[in-house]
Amino acid sequence: MNQPERIAQIDVIRGVAVLGILTVNILLTAFPFSLAGNPVAAGPVDPLSQAWWLITTILFEGKFVTIFSALFGASLLLVGGEGQDRARNAIARRRLAWLLVFGLIHGAIVWYGDILLWYAICGAVAYLVRGWRPRWLLVGGLLLCLLTMTLDTMTALEPAEPGERFVTAKALAHSLAAFHGGLAHTQAMNFKFWLGIGAQMGLFYSWITLGLMMIGMALLKTGALAGRLSTAFYGTSLAVGALALTAIAIPSLMLAAGGFRSDALDTAAWVINTFAAPLVALGYLSAVVLVLKAGWVPRAMRALGQVGRMAFSNYIAQSLIMTGLLWGGRGLGLFGQLSLAQVALVVLAVWTAQLIWSPLWLARFHYGPLEWVWRRLSYAQPTPFLRKL
Repeated sequence: MNQPERIAQIDVIRGVAVLGILTVNILLTAFPFSLAGNPVAAGPVDPLSQAWWLITTILFEGKFVTIFSALFGASLLLVGGEGQDRARNAIARRRLAWLLVFGLIHGAIVWYGDILLWYAICGAVAYLVRGWRPRWLLVGGLLLCLLTMTLDTMTALEPAEPGERFVTAKALAHSLAAFHGGLAHTQAMNFKFWLGIGAQMGLFYSWITLGLMMIGMALLKTGALAGRLSTAFYGTSLAVGALALTAIAIPSLMLAAGGFRSDALDTAAWVINTFAAPLVALGYLSAVVLVLKAGWVPRAMRALGQVGRMAFSNYIAQSLIMTGLLWGGRGLGLFGQLSLAQVALVVLAVWTAQLIWSPLWLARFHYGPLEWVWRRLSYAQPTPFLRKL
């Protein structure tokens, strides 16, 4: 049976994406929602924490999940083809079905912010249109993204209640109690959040996720993900991404300078980021491709490719590390107790660990542990795991 082509650029880009999404996911795991969205909601923060909030908001929020979603669409096309091969169709269907199972387990038991379930659901729709021409995939994907972003903006423009962005000590104590306590309490709260907030967010953002998957398929078909387009294309995309990043940074920096008390600036920052984040994501992707096209592949870049080859395992590992460190009943129970600067240290530590362990693992094994299980179930045939040394 034909194996899907392995494209080195996609592995590196996926590695960058899976590390990048940790910076946002950990905020939703370390703090109540009010503090994750507004660093001074419960009072002033130190300068380092404010700086990390700005770095996360400007450079990471919405950018790397965009790349991750587009790459999932591309991977669906790589594995399942365009629909003419019945054997590959069956593999793609089994792959999505098992991802659904993995997503249910991950969301219900490990971390309520799971995205795998929604990737399986959106992937099932993208599976039906993967034979479309690149132009129509791109147009359809853009329309879905713009529709979702417009609806998101309309919600953000609704007038906020006075003081809504700040919390009282009593409300904060109630929020902090959610993930303190024993294992049974933490598991119950995770399940509650997964059924409530996780489901609502997933249903709403599934439309943009589907759109991004379609765009990822179009980028694969045109050769953009494999670095086959002109240097001018990637250079232009990088320049546009830099301009979009500047547009995102201006209101965020002004908001921070004013003590995060301007509702107008907060709304402007949100709206601009919503529409500009995909352009920044394309700029990031183009930067990686330009580095690889130039033939400059430092050791860190090769390590990123190994992280990307183990993206599934590394994503789940991040959830286990985050919740094990931060939630009561699972480990240290530091939920709501770390500063943003301390959270930044956790992020850097996890990045370092995954950049080290991914190459070490793949030097001995053909696949990451979860990648091997997923592949074995999808292909329904023996799959080699241990490399011959």
